[in-house]
Amino acid sequence: MITVRKTTSADLGRITAIVSEAREYFARAGIPQWQGEYPSRSDFEDDIKGGRSFVAEEDGVVLGVYCYDTRGDANYNEIFEGAFTSDAPYAAIHRIAVAADAKGRGIAGKMVEHAVSLALAEGFQYMRGDTHRLNLSMQRMFEKNGFIHRGIIYLGGIKDHVNERFAFERCIKGEKDQ
Repeated sequence: MITVRKTTSADLGRITAIVSEAREYFARAGIPQWQGEYPSRSDFEDDIKGGRSFVAEEDGVVLGVYCYDTRGDANYNEIFEGAFTSDAPYAAIHRIAVAADAKGRGIAGKMVEHAVSLALAEGFQYMRGDTHRLNLSMQRMFEKNGFIHRGIIYLGGIKDHVNERFAFERCIKGEKDQ
């Protein structure tokens, strides 16, 4: 059975390996996402220290990782070719990665549902996430899990193809009652 739990420092080696697999996959697919230093080991260390990092595991083996962030993301302050539903506070899901040998098993979806349950418990009405225009598998994952494409954002305000991201949003208010 797949469970989701808070990440510990002991998970960093496995997370680094999963992110390395993702980088290699993106490079082979011609996707410029994650081809630089981001996300680095220190990003995951900061997430762990901040209580924002979670892993999906099965039988003690980490299969995926994600960051649950409620601090607001400056990259979402300006959106092009669309709009977010609301300016209300939101929770974001970032740095989603699944081990290559675990893809297609619904791991990312389980992590999204975990993030949604956290957001609902904390009173958020919206979840946001983003991915590169060429990262079709992540776009499908967002859409499969109830997110709607809302427009385009640019990381760090740098308007180029490397920093361009499709922004997604899911209205979660009322889901607790369903």
